[in-house]
Amino acid sequence: MRTLIFFFFGCFMVLAYSANAKTWQVGPTRTYVKPSLVANLVADGDTVRIDPGLYAGDVCTWKANHLVLQGAGAIGQYAHLRADGQNAGGKAIWVIQGDFVIVDNIEFSLCQVPDHNGAGIRGEGLHLTVSHCYFHHNEMGILTTNADDAQYAIEYSEFAYNGYGDGFSHNVYVGSINSLIFRYNYSHHCKVGHLLKSRAQYNYIFYNRLTDEPGTDASREIDLPNGGTAVIIGNSIQQSAESQNGNIVGFGMEGLANNPPHALYMVNNTIVNERFAGRAVQFPAGLDEFRYKNNLFVGAGSVLDAGGMPVIMDTINNLVIPNIAAVGFVDYANFNYHLTGTAPGINLGTYAGMQSGFTLTPSAEYQHPLTWVIRTVEGILDIGAYEYHSMTALDVLQPDNQRLIVFPNPAGEQVQFQLPEIIENQTITLVLYDETGRLIRQQKSWVNAGDQYVLLDLDSTGKICFLQLQMEHGPVYTTKILRDQ
Repeated sequence: MRTLIFFFFGCFMVLAYSANAKTWQVGPTRTYVKPSLVANLVADGDTVRIDPGLYAGDVCTWKANHLVLQGAGAIGQYAHLRADGQNAGGKAIWVIQGDFVIVDNIEFSLCQVPDHNGAGIRGEGLHLTVSHCYFHHNEMGILTTNADDAQYAIEYSEFAYNGYGDGFSHNVYVGSINSLIFRYNYSHHCKVGHLLKSRAQYNYIFYNRLTDEPGTDASREIDLPNGGTAVIIGNSIQQSAESQNGNIVGFGMEGLANNPPHALYMVNNTIVNERFAGRAVQFPAGLDEFRYKNNLFVGAGSVLDAGGMPVIMDTINNLVIPNIAAVGFVDYANFNYHLTGTAPGINLGTYAGMQSGFTLTPSAEYQHPLTWVIRTVEGILDIGAYEYHSMTALDVLQPDNQRLIVFPNPAGEQVQFQLPEIIENQTITLVLYDETGRLIRQQKSWVNAGDQYVLLDLDSTGKICFLQLQMEHGPVYTTKILRDQ
């Protein structure tokens, strides 16, 4: 018997490590009961797996390179590092000095230091990746080094209630590094500071939810104070009525100190302003290029506050709607900015061009919480961060479709099903839809004679999804899958 295994990944990382690399197990029932006990024992290339649970007052500095520091539970079942008055070097819960380090599935909270910038993570090395982590109630969520060749990636992570309250501490504060990739994150409820502040030369801010939310007195939602090049695509951005700063996205407002060109590209974002006034974007004189296309700006205020005209300025094909109730959001009160059939931005998008060899057309949508789905265009691209879909779950489960039996159902992370006998020596397409019939992911594969079962990964689907098996020629098979999460 042969089984085909399908995995749908949003991204992947390949790690180079020594054949002598070691895995360290940390937890209350292990030899090493807390992470700090192995911090000075690990060598380059090692992995530290930390069992879920609370590690109160445990702080440390990691100096080795090519480390993987990983919570050993399921995604969201965190190893929780709660500072409880402790800090490493007067800086953070974890100070990471090694290069090429990955931090995954860890919760950081309650860090305070005398300088009022106590962070969950202080990144002092090069090439740090943070994924599936949760930073809350620290003076700073993440604070990074200043190094021209440093590259940081932050993804699938949540930042909430960080900030000392002085306006100089933020949910995320990235220093003067080479580049930042910030994608599929949820940043909210910052205390006076910014939801995201980055001085990086290159900023790639893709498919996030950056929302103040009620009771928040945050400042900017995105602050890029030194210019450089920034690409901001497919984000849901909301400014609360209590915001400290009417400017939602700031670029170069502390001086264009980064290397030129200074270019800001904002494409297919949904920006909601609940403040009495404000501006979607603000920048000073001296920009080389500003491209603002297919964005949906909703609420009071204006789109732009520019200190001078950029050399290239392309701001056509956006939609401004002062009355939030007139937009046609699925659930505005709960920050669901998907479009209903009455939304005025449907089929009004346009081609946004290229930047440094890659397209500015959105390929994904943020899906709450902390993941993404493929953005599938019906007809013409819509304006804003989300595409309207007329199809419903009933359209997926057509009465003439053959039923596909999966097991277990309800399912956990995976389901398995038996291939119909007529499927052999041909290409099949497996398609996952959410409960509204919205496309999540799809995968093609060749089926040989003798292949009998398919094991399907469901990691990023919701509580209900629909699976459709399509053949090159022949019937379509469908089923409804319940999740046991």
